[in-house]
Amino acid sequence: MSRILRKASDTVTLFFIVKHWMNSSSTVGRSTKIHQPMFRSSLAYPTRIRSVHSSSFSSTRSHLDSDNLNILNHKDWLSPNEVLKIFQTLKDPNSVITVLNQLSKRKDYKPNEALYSTLISKLALAKNFDGIEDVMKRIKTEKSCRLSDDFLYNVIKIYGNVAGRINRATETLFDMPNYNYWPMVKTFNFMLNLLLNSKQFDIIHEVYMGASQLGVEIDACCLNIIIKGLCECGDLNTAFCLLNEFPK
Repeated sequence: MSRILRKASDTVTLFFIVKHWMNSSSTVGRSTKIHQPMFRSSLAYPTRIRSVHSSSFSSTRSHLDSDNLNILNHKDWLSPNEVLKIFQTLKDPNSVITVLNQLSKRKDYKPNEALYSTLISKLALAKNFDGIEDVMKRIKTEKSCRLSDDFLYNVIKIYGNVAGRINRATETLFDMPNYNYWPMVKTFNFMLNLLLNSKQFDIIHEVYMGASQLGVEIDACCLNIIIKGLCECGDLNTAFCLLNEFPK
């Protein structure tokens, strides 16, 4: 079975190189390089609305979060659960980075995946995607814990499905080894499907060709996504040839 799938994978690579997959850009536009931003956030509120919101609630949030911030000033050792509770009960999600910076100055600062997951969830709730990027940079720098595929899969989903930053999702996929983790095929296929749904066919090709670089072994699900992409590009002959390579 694996030999047949490998043969099918080689067929896809050959067709990508020889045939007109990349020429489909006449239909879907020129290939966009992975490291060029494709989307810009349009989530900012009008200035007037933002100022009204701020004046109405900032004092209340500040009061509600003051107890949590005071805990960070205590000299007593904080357990991981106590640290989690501080962030879970924050009323203002945009204060996450400020509180994290304060926490990181403590001698008992020892972040783990549960803490990082809480931070990412809070920032996603606030649509503070730049804050998520700050946390990801900190994780890479600190290298204080080993992350699971589920954590990075969730970050990629947020970038792609919530933030509309598909380019950043792609970069995160290829950046996973720098977090001391290699993507599972589930994460790889999710990225392919995300690109397919956004009709970025040329980027699908780049990601597919990077499978070996990421240590991903192409499976039947991956090939199904590629066939669907070929059909949407109008390359039915290539799709049929690839279909013939599938296990009977």
